Amino acid sequence: MVFYPDRHKCLSVLELERVRIGNGRVMFDKLDEASLSLAMDYLQVAAWLAGFISARNQFDVSTDGNLTKGTDTKDWMNWIFSYCRQHPTSEIFTAALDFSNNLKASNKPN
Repeated sequence: MVFYPDRHKCLSVLELERVRIGNGRVMFDKLDEASLSLAMDYLQVAAWLAGFISARNQFDVSTDGNLTKGTDTKDWMNWIFSYCRQHPTSEIFTAALDFSNNLKASNKPN
């Protein structure tokens, strides 16, 4: 069974691009209910993605156990946003799978 964040469709994930991230933290221009809700949704998707990658690191024996070498959550989310702009009818699971496959391919020795 797979559990998804509330925003699991690419079109709704793209709304999260409005969240500003600086120094690894959510930054607010104004602290109101809408901004806080959007930030919480961003963090929920980012945490889900971290869990997906962690599971892939743990259970996919074809990886070295560290798919995300040298990247951070903001990098991951930017990749997901780019994917979702190109595939607006897709879902977060497909985006995460494609993202982790790209990480795996980029980590192969030359």
